[in-house]
Amino acid sequence: MVNVDKVNSIFNPTYKYLAAWDKMMHAGFHWRIRMQQEAAQDGVPANVIFKDIDGVWHTFDELDDDVMKAHIQALVDEMIEKDLPA
Repeated sequence: MVNVDKVNSIFNPTYKYLAAWDKMMHAGFHWRIRMQQEAAQDGVPANVIFKDIDGVWHTFDELDDDVMKAHIQALVDEMIEKDLPA
């Protein structure tokens, strides 16, 4: 059985947009943990969504696709509503 408290403590609640992006991209558990840790280490803004191949972090506000933004925002809102970790 998975220890939910242990899993929840791994994820940084600050980076819900990053978690939503990773969920949308079907990222694996270990990838999600790694990205959360890198975001925290790099001190990026809370609305960061991904890190590109050049190591540049991109934010939710930079997205031009309104449909994608709405989908990500819905995932973030669900995390907030259900008080889920990022």
